[in-house]
Amino acid sequence: MTLSSQKKVSRGRGWTEPEVQSMLDVIEDQLPMGPAQWDAVQESYMRIQPADQGAPPRDVDSIRRKFKTLRSARKPTGDPLYPPAVSRAKRIQRAIEPFMGVRDLECPDELGIMDEGEAMDEAESDVETKESSTTTSVVATQRTGLTAAELAVLGKASGSEPILSHKAQRRHKIDDILAAIAENQEAKRRRSENNPWLELFVHCTNGETR
Repeated sequence: MTLSSQKKVSRGRGWTEPEVQSMLDVIEDQLPMGPAQWDAVQESYMRIQPADQGAPPRDVDSIRRKFKTLRSARKPTGDPLYPPAVSRAKRIQRAIEPFMGVRDLECPDELGIMDEGEAMDEAESDVETKESSTTTSVVATQRTGLTAAELAVLGKASGSEPILSHKAQRRHKIDDILAAIAENQEAKRRRSENNPWLELFVHCTNGETR
């Protein structure tokens, strides 16, 4: 037996379309995440495609490898649509991913299906980080000691646009109220200094009220 014939025997027969659909039926029904669940997928698949009826035996690694190939496939050149089996595998993968965050995950290499999900989470995290780094809220309040115009110039110099958030608006309004109260008290103090009889009258009035 030649070396090429030995390779053909060891590699086995490829997947037919009915076998692929049967495999996807089982995976979609069970949504496996860990090794034990993938073992259950393999057992269920072999009950649907029994070896004594001509179907080649498929072990767990073969099934997981085929599913990973399908869900990771890219669109064919010049074709805007995925093949039906690829579209279905990607849809099943999206159904599996939400359950990954609610259980203690094992090693991603062992599960064999977390690499894509983690890459998506990392990409989303990078986008959020970039958005937060390019957005700066600039508010003119008494705490800053700068006017709105000065803060706007400062924001442009740092490459950001002044954005007034809801929380900042409330803080700005509170500062205005406190400033008005302080100004009113200062005005009363000045009037009492200019007219001592007015201050005495106020004290007497307060004493009679008590």
